[in-house]
Amino acid sequence: MSRIARQNETYLKRVKASMDRERNHHIERQKEKDATKEAAERYRDEQKKQRNERINKISQSNDRYAEIWIATTGFSVPQVIHLNRHGGDAGTLLNKLDLRIYNRFSKKTEEINLITLIKKLSEHNFPELYVSNRGQVAIDEIVLPAKVYYFIRYQNYLLTGQENQFNLQTEITSANNVP
Repeated sequence: MSRIARQNETYLKRVKASMDRERNHHIERQKEKDATKEAAERYRDEQKKQRNERINKISQSNDRYAEIWIATTGFSVPQVIHLNRHGGDAGTLLNKLDLRIYNRFSKKTEEINLITLIKKLSEHNFPELYVSNRGQVAIDEIVLPAKVYYFIRYQNYLLTGQENQFNLQTEITSANNVP
């Protein structure tokens, strides 16, 4: 074999080896990118799953609390609304008529007196509120269970004679149908 043929063969071997290394490098790099992408996707899926579980837990907790509250304290709501509209003596109504709410400013769960809450809702004329996927409604800084809000709103409309105008978007739980 001639010297030029050997040089060409050596050169071709070097070029081939260089191209193989470059190709292998690109393949390895692509595998690393794919692995990183899959890990990020698994992480996002896990975060989404945890977020959904938390939302479901909060929603179920709100529903249970609303049903219990309506069954126990809900009987006093018409009296409190009447007291708010017409004034008078609260008398025995002040006995533990509290509602557990979440305060967005202090970021804490607090208890608010029912009379105070109804005064606040009356100032806003019991607006139609957006129900979040957690089963909550928010008015100003207060976040409360949607079923409780719509129960109070419905009772207000019953007492004012506007029940025909009431658009029931959520299932109302009354004190009579709670197990």
